[in-house]
Amino acid sequence: MANIENDDSWADVIIDDKGRVKPPKRKPLGKDHLLDASEALPKLMVEQAFTKTELREVINREAFALVVQIPGEDWGPSLCREIKNLGEWDEYALRSLPARGRSEDANLRLLQALSSGGRVFGMSHNNSFLPDALLNCADHSISLKPPSPELLAKAIKAVTGKLPIDVPPRLGAGLSFEELTSCIRRGSTAAECVDRLLKTVERKRGAPDDDVPALADLYGYGDAMTWALDLVHDLDSWRRGEVPWSSLSAAVVLSSLPGLGKTSMMRSLAKTAGVPLIATSVGAWFAEASGYLDAIVKRVDAIFAQARAQAPCILFLDEIDALPSRSNLDSRNADYWNVLIARILTLLDGAVAGQTEGIILVGATNHSSRLDPALLRPGRFGKVITIDPPKEQDLAGILRQHLRQDLSGHDLTGAARLALGSSGAMVVDYVKNARRTARQQKRSMEMLDLVNAIAPSEHRDPDLVERVATHEAGHAVLSHVLDLGEVSVISIVQRGNTGGYILTESNSYSPRRQDIEKMVLRTLGGRAAEEVILGDPSMGAGGTDDSDLAVATRLVGMLHVSGGLGERFLYQGGTSEMLHVLAINTRVAAAVEAELRELYARTLALVREHADKIVAVAEELMAQRQLNGAQFLEVLASVKAPRVWPATAEGSQNG
Repeated sequence: MANIENDDSWADVIIDDKGRVKPPKRKPLGKDHLLDASEALPKLMVEQAFTKTELREVINREAFALVVQIPGEDWGPSLCREIKNLGEWDEYALRSLPARGRSEDANLRLLQALSSGGRVFGMSHNNSFLPDALLNCADHSISLKPPSPELLAKAIKAVTGKLPIDVPPRLGAGLSFEELTSCIRRGSTAAECVDRLLKTVERKRGAPDDDVPALADLYGYGDAMTWALDLVHDLDSWRRGEVPWSSLSAAVVLSSLPGLGKTSMMRSLAKTAGVPLIATSVGAWFAEASGYLDAIVKRVDAIFAQARAQAPCILFLDEIDALPSRSNLDSRNADYWNVLIARILTLLDGAVAGQTEGIILVGATNHSSRLDPALLRPGRFGKVITIDPPKEQDLAGILRQHLRQDLSGHDLTGAARLALGSSGAMVVDYVKNARRTARQQKRSMEMLDLVNAIAPSEHRDPDLVERVATHEAGHAVLSHVLDLGEVSVISIVQRGNTGGYILTESNSYSPRRQDIEKMVLRTLGGRAAEEVILGDPSMGAGGTDDSDLAVATRLVGMLHVSGGLGERFLYQGGTSEMLHVLAINTRVAAAVEAELRELYARTLALVREHADKIVAVAEELMAQRQLNGAQFLEVLASVKAPRVWPATAEGSQNG
């Protein structure tokens, strides 16, 4: 193989702390000796991978097996050609996917050639795609890493005839083979090649967003913020060589309701930690690819290869629950999903378990109960951190952050209290709408603009408003009398498809049967309040997967299906499988239905006992539209001698 360096001085190329190259003293190469980058890069990478002794063995040894792991699939053809040029080979395998069909036949020919004393090599960006026998019995294995800045400097020299003077420390980081060779062009100067590489890296990473706040300026993330700040501290220690990468908590799943800022937090974490952010949506893998298994696997491999090339970095996998739990798969779809999930688990093992240092792996989901348990095992994601809705003081901070100079000097406590129950994404919309109102009227923003954006004027029919207020008051009063946590907010301000809501604060614990029953009573309290006080219930308690009836069904179903607190001790599935189990198991469904009816009868009795309190809270809600915890307790205290409402014919509403 021709040596493009021509003399030993190339081996002495050094880049100092300021990124400047100390060039060797030699005459520039003539134009006839220049190479294209597509030739120079593979040659330099292969030369760098072997010592002189190893290279002689690869070229001359008989009955020899070589395994080559490459940085990514796109490097395959060029590096394969370079390895083939090292000598005569009887068989070789270049794999970009697991072997099937013709690939399996080729694997068999390769192993037969090896057993017959031939010379063979296997190459892939993922060694698991190569035959196990070749991997285990190879005489020599090499792993070709993405080219370093030093190697890129040599490649630029080989292409342009001159060594670049300034070589930044992350030159070419994260670029594919085709992108690198497109930047390093014949006819360009060395400085132009470097500049082109830098600009391509920046374009690929995305323009820096000066508006992204630092972690310390974020509000409302609780345990997730604690994890992120600890990670930044530990990352600095790792960079200084004080701790190994394995000591970092660098793989978690963030779980929350939609709109609570998981993606925004990752942008701030990347900015504060000073690392690239590679953000992808698992759901988009299937939308962007053809849907065929090979295409999906290639897409996933490319994303992880990009993360390895840009490490240290954050790899953010949004909508990770788009990968179904294998326990829910039917036989028709199992073959497809099992291959894909197994591949992703293998990549997670490589990214988390120390084989690739520098990848901070973060998954995000709105439905943590749907995740395959294998994703959460130690050595993969490991744990789930829940992000709760922001509290009043958090909302005040989020409002101030997005208002910037608008309403400067104003106390935002009242607006934050009015916004309780809102997500960070909803706050952004409030501020945009308030600015739009002021802009349309050609004036500065006023506090009333923000208040009206958070709680627009009521346009619903008065009877509907009364029903919503009665429904939410039923939830709140039963939560209070059942001691299920402190009621912090009751609201009938319409937000999207939600006509009203309550928020409670309670400690997490392992519930007993009586605790689950209390939760069901509270959940059904809205429907029962409508029936007792207004004479009949509405569809407000049902209709969707997150409705009161759906929640109550899952709670009671949990007793019978997964909690061992029903008729049987047998575990039949988790929360995500609950409705499926009830649909196919009529015996369990009948037991759940019977218990729901019995609990609803108890709910009706409880509502009749406290109906005067519910009416008082509903009336105050219709007047104020939203009550905080202290206002709620004041209303309850004002009901001096509550009477028990008589039973009516409500049983007819329940079959």
